[in-house]
Amino acid sequence: MSTKLDFDATKLFEALKYQIHVAIDYCHTLEKNDVLWIEVCGDVTIEERDQIEVKNYSDELTDGHENFWNTLNNWLKPDFHHQQYANLILLTTQAYGERASLKNWEEMGVNQRLSTLEAIHKSAEARFEKANQLNDESKNEQGGEKTEGNTVKRKNIKPSKSLQLQRKVLAKDIRDSLLEALPKIKIITKQPDLLELLDRYKRRYLKGVMPHRMDSFLDDLFGFMTSALKITGYWKFTVDEFDKKFAELTARY
Repeated sequence: MSTKLDFDATKLFEALKYQIHVAIDYCHTLEKNDVLWIEVCGDVTIEERDQIEVKNYSDELTDGHENFWNTLNNWLKPDFHHQQYANLILLTTQAYGERASLKNWEEMGVNQRLSTLEAIHKSAEARFEKANQLNDESKNEQGGEKTEGNTVKRKNIKPSKSLQLQRKVLAKDIRDSLLEALPKIKIITKQPDLLELLDRYKRRYLKGVMPHRMDSFLDDLFGFMTSALKITGYWKFTVDEFDKKFAELTARY
């Protein structure tokens, strides 16, 4: 069987596996009393420290990419209290697009970041307005759809999802929240794909494991992270329970 069905969920599961292995990486950074959560306050969360959104994309991270703006929008929703985190991290396999003004994000101050977002939004609004004008001109030239007054009935082009998100993120009524969030936002790009992520993990943390048993180690560790009791209960991990499991698997393999 070589033909995939149109409802094949392989990519969805790959994205979930990628997220879990990112969580495993972050478990190694936990300190005493730290707790890591999965899918409770976002993709991966460390209480009072980091909220990490994990994106496994193959295309480039451009200024208007929905991935970026949707992440900002989620962080600024009223029911998400970003004030409790020191870092808001977008971790993505994407590389910046060649012309992306976001590529200098880490070197920007708060005002520069805000100005960059506003410039991206302004350009998007201008393109949207121009597209609507061209659409109207085209309808007029072709006769258009007539109303009773023999005028052309205008049918506007709908704003893209990205533009809708930009409008939400830069709305005046949440400006204070945005200004609070901007200094904490980190964009980590060009992360390895799933197979490279696993290879990197083996090199970093499994030096004491026999090479031919590393995959079995990772399978067992993944099973620990995705156990039914964890998923259906509180999907969280303390540093003590993670370290205990890691030591147990190291001894086994």
